[in-house]
Amino acid sequence: SQTHVDKIREVFSQVKVNITLLDAIQQMPPYARFLKDLCTTKRATNVPKRAFLTSNVSSIISNQVPLKCKDPGCPTISIVVGNHTIHRALLDLGVSVNLLPFTVYERLG
Repeated sequence: SQTHVDKIREVFSQVKVNITLLDAIQQMPPYARFLKDLCTTKRATNVPKRAFLTSNVSSIISNQVPLKCKDPGCPTISIVVGNHTIHRALLDLGVSVNLLPFTVYERLG
């Protein structure tokens, strides 16, 4: 709003700085922070104290153990190439899972 800008201009027009140029250059980041804090409007954050979870929450949060499923084994198929039949050919499902030990993760930062 224009009245807010006018008030800021009025405050800045009354500010006088009497320091050497070298000191001003060295202290510029703190002054910039000070001026930014003067100009910005502080907003109160309203964070709700309750979180509503959907049905797809983690089993750790919901304290429910997932059902144990049987191991599906290797995804294999039978294929025919010309006159040759290959049974139990490994099927690429196109899924890639990369695992990294936690100790290596910690060392990498």
